[in-house]
Amino acid sequence: VTGFVKNSTGVPVAVIQGTWDNYLEYQRLSIDKIPVGEPILIWKTDPLPSNASDMYHFSRFAIELNEMEDGVAPTDSRRRPDQRLMEQGLWDQANEEKRRLETKQRNKRHAWEKAVREGQTDEPLFTPVWFSPKHDVNGNVYHEYLGNYWKSKEQQDWLKCPDIY
Repeated sequence: VTGFVKNSTGVPVAVIQGTWDNYLEYQRLSIDKIPVGEPILIWKTDPLPSNASDMYHFSRFAIELNEMEDGVAPTDSRRRPDQRLMEQGLWDQANEEKRRLETKQRNKRHAWEKAVREGQTDEPLFTPVWFSPKHDVNGNVYHEYLGNYWKSKEQQDWLKCPDIY
């Protein structure tokens, strides 16, 4: 991987190079675009944990991504019961729980579709609690943070959250 850092007029002033899965280093360039001094290591992978072969050769970071944290919203994906069971190696129970969740989601969607057909609602099936869909100048959708998540977490006030699990 190689890239350049350019100044405000578009002139390269540094080069960044390395490999996507191992390291990246930064080196300043002279006016003549010749590397100056020694490259500076700006990122390198951490060694895999000793039990990596038991953990799909994931890094420590990847292994801990789904680690449960106290006080998160009831809709946080780390609370998915099927995923928790799978992580414990309880495959049959995880599959059964996944089926239960999928049935719950289908039933909710069918009830909503019926309510729409019968004119009982014009509300969307899902409304984001913490973000609002917006469009940028090119018409691309992005989600703008509405605020209050951290206040809700601090107060453990999750009344806005739907029951998804």
